[in-house]
Amino acid sequence: MTASPIASLLPAPAHDEAPAPAKAAAAPAPAAAPVDPAAAQAVRELFKVMKVNDMFSSSFAQMTQILPNVIRQAAIPAIEGNPRLNGEQKNAEVAKLEKAIPEASAKMKVLLADPTLMTEMLEASIPVYARNFSIDEIRQMTAFYRTGVGSKMLTVMPRLMSEAMQVSQAVVVPRLNKLIAEYTPAAK
Repeated sequence: MTASPIASLLPAPAHDEAPAPAKAAAAPAPAAAPVDPAAAQAVRELFKVMKVNDMFSSSFAQMTQILPNVIRQAAIPAIEGNPRLNGEQKNAEVAKLEKAIPEASAKMKVLLADPTLMTEMLEASIPVYARNFSIDEIRQMTAFYRTGVGSKMLTVMPRLMSEAMQVSQAVVVPRLNKLIAEYTPAAK
């Protein structure tokens, strides 16, 4: 049985995995400093005012929509550039990829729809904010996001980020493609 063309992009199912070789025990990670409960509450209030749940939900929805194209953009050039495959084999691999994409998309949708995912992400982010901002600074940010300008910033920010990403890609992608071309067999 040949591997799925997107196997390298998705984790393998547990039953397909070989047992990992025994490794020396890694040193335990240092315990994170406990977060002041007042700081944790201030960060949770900031997240609430910023509507972080809504932002994550929107981002997750966008991720599931673009996943098929992301997979194609990553896998098809690798298939087409594989010198060990003839044209017929490349077409077969692309066809397998297209058959695998709906399953990968469905798995991504299930993963992102897990109601505990967002809670875990937000809770894991609390110490990051608490380390980088004082309680007073967190409260000031919360107050700002409650103002008209702060509210507008939250509303406009996703569009700004999307437009900025498009501009960045327009600048970076041609340079990246030039660099990639230097390392592809056809360019040498």
